[in-house]
Amino acid sequence: MQWEALSQTWRLHILEGKHSCSEDLPSIEPEVGIDFSLAADAPITVPPTGSSTTVGVVFVPKDRPDVGAFTTTSGVTLQIDRDDATPGGRWTGHLKVEQFSSGSDTYAFDGGIDAEVCKPS
Repeated sequence: MQWEALSQTWRLHILEGKHSCSEDLPSIEPEVGIDFSLAADAPITVPPTGSSTTVGVVFVPKDRPDVGAFTTTSGVTLQIDRDDATPGGRWTGHLKVEQFSSGSDTYAFDGGIDAEVCKPS
């Protein structure tokens, strides 16, 4: 989880395996990416705890470099249980994306979130 000041966006990248903020996270392709965008003049805030269905989710097919990322806003439920915005804090919760198809590929996600908050980029 990282605040990107240029685009005024919180970026939550769900990565395969265990990673930390000390790594070059932008160089690691996420399995699933979620952006929480804010207005340019808005203070750095986090989405409130609770359930949301107004979230866009991006799937990045790592095994198919010839295919771009796929974004969906349909069938997405994000439950945030904890949303500490300070570096070293954690966001926890659950993300579920109902199965959908794009061309011959099928995507879905149903899993827990335990993300460390990295320093803003």
